[in-house]
Amino acid sequence: MKKAGLITISVVVLAIIALIILTQIGAGKVSQTTDLKAINVSDSFDQSEKEYLVYFWQEGCIYCQQIEEDVVQFANDADLPIYLVDMQANQNHSAWYNWDAHHQQYDRVIGKVEDGEEQYFEDAETFLDDSNVNWEIIVDNQDQIIAVHQTAYPETRPSNAEAIEIAGTPTILYIQSGQVTEYAFGTEKALDLLSSLN
Repeated sequence: MKKAGLITISVVVLAIIALIILTQIGAGKVSQTTDLKAINVSDSFDQSEKEYLVYFWQEGCIYCQQIEEDVVQFANDADLPIYLVDMQANQNHSAWYNWDAHHQQYDRVIGKVEDGEEQYFEDAETFLDDSNVNWEIIVDNQDQIIAVHQTAYPETRPSNAEAIEIAGTPTILYIQSGQVTEYAFGTEKALDLLSSLN
């Protein structure tokens, strides 16, 4: 009877040790974006590592969903830490690019609608064929035909957290020795940055 009790105790102790080891092996593993260590935009330049990434993300962003597997894989495989900034959080709203000022500066009225007919002052195709700027042609509620400038010009080398401008998500900043050396905006550039560092 004593031998059976000793075996039972040994099995239980081994099971507990195995559980502790498995838990520690799995500790630190990322299974989704929200498992990343979250920081506020104001802390973007305050991390202790010499090199790290800051990932600007928001829930429901279809483009963020497209790169989630790559971000998770990077977080688990790369030696470089990656921090998460939730752009829907109130404390991070100050980092959004000022699209209102952008549109006031760059949008152009190129025509008007009179009696149901579109009359153009400028050729809309000139805007739509522009390979450097993404233009959208709309008619506003005052029947003006407007070429809407949809290409952002954010600060891509901010020197401090107050200068960060996020035009959309996903955006990833690569920070080395307290300076932004890469600003990757959009899925393609974010994936390029992650693959170049992995």
